[in-house]
Amino acid sequence: MTASVRPRRRQIILGLYLAMLVAACVWPLFGGSLLLLVGVVLAPPLVLLRSRMSLSASLALLFVAFAWAVLVVMVIARYTGVPVFAMVVAIGVLSGALCAVRLYRQESAFTRIDGADLGFAAFGGLVWCAVLVAAAVLPGGTPLAWSMSGDAANNVLFARELLQDGGVSIGGGQNPVPLTAALIAFFTLPATMAGAPSAGAQIVALAEMWSFGIVAACVLCGALGLAIARGRSTMTLIASAITSALPLTWIMLSGPVTLGFVNFHLTIALLAASLVTLVHSGRAVLTSLVTQSLAIALTLALWAPLAGIPGVALLILLVVQRKAVFGLRRSRLLVALAAIAQPLLVFALLSLPALIDHGGALEEALGAVFEFKKIIVVFAFLLAVAFGILHARATKSLDLVWVLTAVVGGGGLCLGVLLWLRRNQETLWSYYQLKFLWFLLAVLLIVGVAAGLTFAAAISKRSAWSALAFLAVLTTLVGVDESARATVPTFSNDPQVVKSPLVRVLSGDFWSMGEDDRVFDRVVELMDSPERTILWESGDADEDWIMFWVVQLSSTGVDDVELRKYAYYHDGQSMEDLCDVRRRIGAPVTVITADETIVERVNDACSDLGPVVFAP
Repeated sequence: MTASVRPRRRQIILGLYLAMLVAACVWPLFGGSLLLLVGVVLAPPLVLLRSRMSLSASLALLFVAFAWAVLVVMVIARYTGVPVFAMVVAIGVLSGALCAVRLYRQESAFTRIDGADLGFAAFGGLVWCAVLVAAAVLPGGTPLAWSMSGDAANNVLFARELLQDGGVSIGGGQNPVPLTAALIAFFTLPATMAGAPSAGAQIVALAEMWSFGIVAACVLCGALGLAIARGRSTMTLIASAITSALPLTWIMLSGPVTLGFVNFHLTIALLAASLVTLVHSGRAVLTSLVTQSLAIALTLALWAPLAGIPGVALLILLVVQRKAVFGLRRSRLLVALAAIAQPLLVFALLSLPALIDHGGALEEALGAVFEFKKIIVVFAFLLAVAFGILHARATKSLDLVWVLTAVVGGGGLCLGVLLWLRRNQETLWSYYQLKFLWFLLAVLLIVGVAAGLTFAAAISKRSAWSALAFLAVLTTLVGVDESARATVPTFSNDPQVVKSPLVRVLSGDFWSMGEDDRVFDRVVELMDSPERTILWESGDADEDWIMFWVVQLSSTGVDDVELRKYAYYHDGQSMEDLCDVRRRIGAPVTVITADETIVERVNDACSDLGPVVFAP
């Protein structure tokens, strides 16, 4: 009886899954989020991969393969004219259904223990999702407006241009790091079913993609903790959960959200996936080599200077596992060669043309960065090295030695090159150098905490020493986080920034009045108005940020510099600025103001460009 019940149960599960898959494909046609489709499609491949490799390696490969597929689909769509959404649905249905049928025909290796491990690895991501849900329910929360700071608008414009072009363009003169824009465009696809996406849909897609990146970073940091642990215990699960929460710490969340660095958490997820793969390489060489190669290509398409870390990780893999690599034959060898070739192709088609055309930007670029006392990096480095050595001695494993070599070797080499480019300047530290150092600090901190906590788990039989190691890791983590918070000069004039972004999302402290998503709602209201409308000395406490987004989204694109400059600065008393903004947006443009004198001056200066509404 049991034998007959099991197939029937599996048939029911397969039927339910296929029904969910169809529903997830139909849902975006009515404007629903693609997050549902992503979740439904990726579940069977994760279970299937688990039968061949560890949970950590499965998560790493799945994330890398998903991001790579999005990028490739966007490139194919650009040069074939095939609609992106059609390809997304087709690939989603085929991959999800085929993996589900494969699972139906074989026993699943995914156990309840794997489910529990996944829950601990995803702890940080679950916290982030819970915060957003709470912010949407609680009065005063900002479930969307948190994603609207700094460079976030630039990323929306890049994604909008990508959709207008029909996909990702490659070669000279194109965006050399298109992955962020491609992923935002991916989540914007449901809003394109009825034409050009609205302002609200574009910002919602930005928030969805960013949240996806944050969750991915949390999951893969947790997976790194699981990967380097020896054995499974309560301590290793706690270590995984704490490591998973690191992308939500102040030092890793406040800067990206405040400055609008949408690619930060995606990059952390990619680098963590690369390090997980390096740890796993001894158990599945070909799979690890493919994952590592894809990670290099994606890092080049996301934030190219950091490609040195997965690049050195691949070199270590080839050296350490050289017997297995050179032992590959026939189709497996062809797969390995193709995998190694594709990051070289990405470099040739994306990175090299940009380096030739705009290489001087690496030396001279200016911009807001997350600047902190550089001694903090030394503490993170010492934490990583000290616990890496202790972990190696306790576990008799060189996994962390290779991980640290990849991070310090690859990261240090690329940082050295960036600093060398500014050898003739007054200071070595400019935009790209400081931003790179910030990314490197994050990776060192993640590796150091994972190493320390798994070392504590490895010596759990010596409870006193284990507790001391555990306390030392947490103390250093809190110390680094608080030191960065106290010494960041870039944000020292903003008292809100010292708060955790999690608190700010819940309390609505991202904008001057703290009134939930008011900025988002006002931008959508103005942009969706039948008549183009702007605020000018309106008395609205959030006018600067509202106008920032209205002007940005009213531009024709990233290259519309003459209009976009007014998003960053304009003189509220200058009729020349006001008239120029209206003219460049495209008349007629209604002006809402609380200043009676502006009403008169506008009527004298450029009344032909639209009406003026006095709203005291």
